Amino acid sequence: MKRHLGILLIIGILLLFSCKENYTPKPHGYLRIDLPENHSYQSSPKALPFKLDYSVYARWDTLRTSQKSRHNSLWFNINYPDYSAKIHLSYIPVKQNLDSLLEESHQFVFEHTIRADAIDESSFEDKEKKVQGVLYDLKGNSASNMEFWATDSTSHFLRGALYFETTPNVDSLMPIINYIKTDIIYMINSLEWTWQ
Repeated sequence: MKRHLGILLIIGILLLFSCKENYTPKPHGYLRIDLPENHSYQSSPKALPFKLDYSVYARWDTLRTSQKSRHNSLWFNINYPDYSAKIHLSYIPVKQNLDSLLEESHQFVFEHTIRADAIDESSFEDKEKKVQGVLYDLKGNSASNMEFWATDSTSHFLRGALYFETTPNVDSLMPIINYIKTDIIYMINSLEWTWQ
């Protein structure tokens, strides 16, 4: 009887030690993201002080039209429901407040320096359409990955920021960020002011 207990004890110990040596953890994985192969665009709603083209895979939501807000601003979201992403847009009429609007936009972008690894800034201008501005590409795990502002310097100011409804993880979000970045650049290039 003692002999059988000793053999079972030895087998049990060997099994315990043999399991630990062969254990290999599985690597952390990410979901596969299927993005549309081509970009297609549609026009923004009419009766706005601007018009632009945005992705057909997104939905335009008017959030608020405010005459009582600090700047008489208009707020919109361009939602990408399949990717839990939103481009927040704010339109503000310029009335001798351009400097404060530019400073505010600059502050909004650079609040992300805590989490952003780098911020690439590129200017754009279309003299024919009277559109000029800056596109910010925020690298790393910042809350916003792309931001921009556009203005005609006299009457119109439009600001946009890309956000995801998830914890920032640039490794898993990069394919979507790159896809939406193409849409944002197209949107900026199509921007025109409709009210003078």
